[in-house]
Amino acid sequence: MTEETQELFKTLKEKYNPEKSKLRRYQLHLLETLKEFDAFCREHNIVYYLAYGSLLGAIRHEGFIPWDDDADLWMDRENYTKLEKLMKGEHHQLTENVYVAMGIRPELWSPPFAYIDIFILDKCPDNFLLCFIKESVAKFIHAMIKCRGRIDKHNFGKFKPYFVLAPISIICSSNGWRKIYHKISCWFTKNDSKRVQVYNECFSGIKRKYPAGHDVWNPIEAKFEGYKFLIPQGWNKLLTIRYGDYMTLPKEEEIYTHNIVNMIDI
Repeated sequence: MTEETQELFKTLKEKYNPEKSKLRRYQLHLLETLKEFDAFCREHNIVYYLAYGSLLGAIRHEGFIPWDDDADLWMDRENYTKLEKLMKGEHHQLTENVYVAMGIRPELWSPPFAYIDIFILDKCPDNFLLCFIKESVAKFIHAMIKCRGRIDKHNFGKFKPYFVLAPISIICSSNGWRKIYHKISCWFTKNDSKRVQVYNECFSGIKRKYPAGHDVWNPIEAKFEGYKFLIPQGWNKLLTIRYGDYMTLPKEEEIYTHNIVNMIDI
């Protein structure tokens, strides 16, 4: 990293998350959760990877992207199944401070609040038709889950796109639809598949496919906020697929946050 780039990153950090700011306090809370989860995974031989903005932050900033307000992880289905078996009680406790909130997209959680998504990597069919079928059915069930969730919570704002699906969605409970979704994500998962895919993302995310293979997903370590976490060996290939020219900083008007920090008291 050149001195000019380091100076630019320093300026961005001072602007978006100076020390003791609410965003920085929240990032440090996420970091503590990541550290405890990392220790748990290493103890139990579970492989995870920093993903998306967290992986990009590790490579480009050696920590959180200055304006980022969440953290993301990848796990393959085999390792996530191992994690599930170690969860305790109805709150899915992992350690004294870390829990897993179950859903389409599981989340690590720790008091007072942490927003760390776990994205599960499943094998993607190499056959175009099978891939299309799996994606299409997954999107439909994803819509059923969202529709049923709105009905359960009596939240009908912006409900029009799902209105025609409401009669179908009440056939199953939310948990029932999630179980169906889990089964679909495991369709056509041959061991020699050349691609992997995250089915527990949004509709647009389901279409994104990544290469499989040990040369891409062999876990290595990378610095992140002064600590070492696991990332995929093929991080360059994965970041290029996801972001293109990932080392180029976005324009200020293109900077996006989840606005999580404004919804919590920390």
